[in-house]
Amino acid sequence: MQQIQDSEVFEGPDGSKNLALDSQALRDDLYFDVGCLLALALVHSGPPVGFFSPALYQCLFNYPANQPLTVSHMTPGSHFTCQVNKIAKAESLGELNAVVAASRDYLQLAGCSCDLSSLEQKDALVADLVTFTMITRMQLPLQRFREGLRTLGVFEQVQLFPSAFFRVFCEDSARLTAQAVSRFFTVNFSEDQERRNKEMPIITFWRHFLLECEVGRSSVSLHDLLHFATGADEPPATGFLPPPSISFLHAVTSSLLEREQEDEGGAGMLLDEGLFPQRELHSKHLLLPVTSSYRAFKGSMEQVVSNHMYLLPSEKLQEHLMTLSPCLRGSCLRKRRFVKSISKPPAGWLHY
Repeated sequence: MQQIQDSEVFEGPDGSKNLALDSQALRDDLYFDVGCLLALALVHSGPPVGFFSPALYQCLFNYPANQPLTVSHMTPGSHFTCQVNKIAKAESLGELNAVVAASRDYLQLAGCSCDLSSLEQKDALVADLVTFTMITRMQLPLQRFREGLRTLGVFEQVQLFPSAFFRVFCEDSARLTAQAVSRFFTVNFSEDQERRNKEMPIITFWRHFLLECEVGRSSVSLHDLLHFATGADEPPATGFLPPPSISFLHAVTSSLLEREQEDEGGAGMLLDEGLFPQRELHSKHLLLPVTSSYRAFKGSMEQVVSNHMYLLPSEKLQEHLMTLSPCLRGSCLRKRRFVKSISKPPAGWLHY
């Protein structure tokens, strides 16, 4: 998602991007490609977009409805923004005419009059220049971007519920917390009472482990743990599908052997040996090891999750693709033209 945000079709600060007018992007139809990729990501459990500026969202979906754009909506620091700001800040007719004269080419391109007879004409001129810069000259990029967002009906759904989707497109994802991760998972206990009694403390271990990941007292982060369990680096904008679940992995030992181990005071050592968490990515199912102590539980979780995070890039890419539906996987692979247009994309970016 970060690579899309940094591509040439957008401009402005991180987290508040406007569309940029780029002739090469128009020739390559990248505006359509980017819109299509974002639509596919949202439908197929991708993360929230989170980097649109309110102005871009308004230009695409007319929300808030019929609200005029202002100079503050323009891309900070751009050439056009600087010129409009100078006109807006003029405090006398002489100063206004001097700024207008210096920007004559821009005003003529926008179809605005350069002959001003009063300072009161300033506000109307500024409004016309903002409309020209943000909407009129961007008609083709906006049109192709909308067409891309129509993939799988995303554009139509956003138009039906623009206020609900505003946070998906324009607000950064909330910080991941232990409580939030815990709520993602449904816990499935065993029906057998003896097994269930062993599983109850493991959920306490799990929740404590999440808290340690959140505050930095573990070698893995909550994002690492979420990626291991679900294949996603961030919670999807539309929620996990299927919902993540947890069950338990019991050691395979006989009752007699367990009693003998307990008599010798070494039950925990053998029961914990070689018992590590497992996952089923296609169903987002996590199996937690049933251990005799929190120390053993934490050690097994950290070892497996850490090893997973250091997979070779090719192995990570293969894993990412396998978590996608066949439709999204094929669509991502067909977008190689867009991949080549952005500099040095990381191996795992196709997950989005």
